[in-house]
Amino acid sequence: MISLLENAPNLRRIFDAAKVFKVASLSMTWASANKVYLDEPFMHTGLSHLHKLSKDQNLKRWPLDDWYKNCGIEIDRIINFAVALGCQKEFDRISVDANCRQNPNWSAVLSKAPGEREGNVINRDFSLSPESMDLLMSKDIAAIQLFWKVLCRTDILCRVEYNRENIFEAVYQITDRGGPKTSPSQLVCALRDLEWVPQTGGLFVKPSQAIASRLPKGFPVDAGFKWLEAVQFGFDEKKKFVESAERREHREKLGFKSDADLQRALEFNKLLSPEEQEAILAKKRQRRTGPVELPVREVRNPEMRANRVGSDVRATPDKSVAMKTRSVQLGVSEAKIEAKVYLQDQYTNANGQMICQVCKDELPFKLPSGSYYFEAVELIVNSTKRYRSTYLALCPNHAAAYQYANGQKGSMAELISTASTTEIEIDLGSQRTTLYFTGVHLADAKACLEADSE
Repeated sequence: MISLLENAPNLRRIFDAAKVFKVASLSMTWASANKVYLDEPFMHTGLSHLHKLSKDQNLKRWPLDDWYKNCGIEIDRIINFAVALGCQKEFDRISVDANCRQNPNWSAVLSKAPGEREGNVINRDFSLSPESMDLLMSKDIAAIQLFWKVLCRTDILCRVEYNRENIFEAVYQITDRGGPKTSPSQLVCALRDLEWVPQTGGLFVKPSQAIASRLPKGFPVDAGFKWLEAVQFGFDEKKKFVESAERREHREKLGFKSDADLQRALEFNKLLSPEEQEAILAKKRQRRTGPVELPVREVRNPEMRANRVGSDVRATPDKSVAMKTRSVQLGVSEAKIEAKVYLQDQYTNANGQMICQVCKDELPFKLPSGSYYFEAVELIVNSTKRYRSTYLALCPNHAAAYQYANGQKGSMAELISTASTTEIEIDLGSQRTTLYFTGVHLADAKACLEADSE
C-alpha cells in the first residue's frame, strides 16, 4: 500500500474509508485515517494530550500501534503515508463558527452597525471548540501548551494569509454602505474570563493576571503576537506599571521624592490640626536652611570712633566692691543691660537673626517676648572697668565654656589688641574654635583696652 501510494499519489481517495492502520486501542485493532493521530514515538505533536481528554467518540482518535516501530518499514515512509491519507498531525480545530448575537459585546458594539435594510450582511464570530475547552479546563501544563502553540500558529497565519478569517475578531455588518462593527470574538472573551494560563507554583490565572516571567518553559511570548494583546495578557501588571508611573509623576509634581515622603505628609495632615501644623512649620522656618549671614558692621572712621570710645572709657567709673557678708561687684546689672543692647545691634543680621559669636549660627531659642536669649559675658575678666564693647554675645553652652574652659583666659587682652582679622582663635573645652567679631565691635574693644591701659 505504501509503495502504491508513493508511486500513484492520485489514488489516495481509495483509502479514505479503509481501515489500514493498526492502532493502540482496547476497542479496536484497525482504524481508518480519520480516526488516527500521530505522536510519539513517530512524531512530536502533543496530540496525545488532546485525545486523552476527549469525551466525544465522534472526535476521538487513536495513536499508531508500537508494532510499526519494528515492522521492517522505515518510519519516515510510514509517517508520510499516514499524513498523505489524512491522519492527524496537528491540532487545528481551535474554534467553531458562532453567531454575533451571542457575543458579550453585541448590545454595546456589534448591534450598532449602521443600516436599516439588509444588504451585504456579515455575521462572523468564533467561539472555543469543545476540544479547546477540554484542553483549557484540564489544568494540565502539557495540554495547555498544545493549545498555546496553536494560538501562536493561528495568529501568524491570520497575518500572513490575506483571505484567512481572523478568529480573534467578531464582525457584524448590515450593508456595505453602513460598514461593519467589530469587537473581540467570543473566543477571545472566553479566554479573558477563564483561569487557564499556568504560572510558577502550580497556579492557573486569567491572562490579564499573568506575568510572562512566571510562565513555564515552552510558552513563547512575543510582542508580535496579536492574540496576547487581544486576551489582555499581562494587562494587570502593565496597568500597575502605568499607574505607578502616573503616580510617580503626580507625586513629583507635588514635590515628593518617594511614596514614603508623600505618605508621611498625608499622615502629618491627618493626625495634626492646622494650628499644630503651623506651629511646627513656624519653628522649622526659624532654623537656617543654609549658612547664617554674619553681621559685619564696618568702622567708617576708625580714628574718630577710637577717640569717642576712649572718652567713654575715661568717663566710666572704676569697679567698686562693697564689703558685706560676702563681696559682690557693683554695677554689674546696669553694665550688662547696656552691653546687651549694644550686642543685639552688633550681632543681628539683615534677616533679623541674632548669632552666637562662637557658633556663628543663629541662637538656639527665643524668650516669650520674642527676643533671642543670649548671655553677655565679659571679654576680659580682670579688667578694672566694665565697657559695653568688652562683652561677648554667647549662647548658654559657649558662655559656660568661655568662662570655665577657656584656654586663653589670661591672654584675651593681648589677642584682641593684636587681632588683624575679625576671627580670633581660642580653645574652649579642649576644642579649637574661633571667636567672631563685627568690625565695629572689634574696633571698639581694641579702643577700650588701649584707653584702659593708659
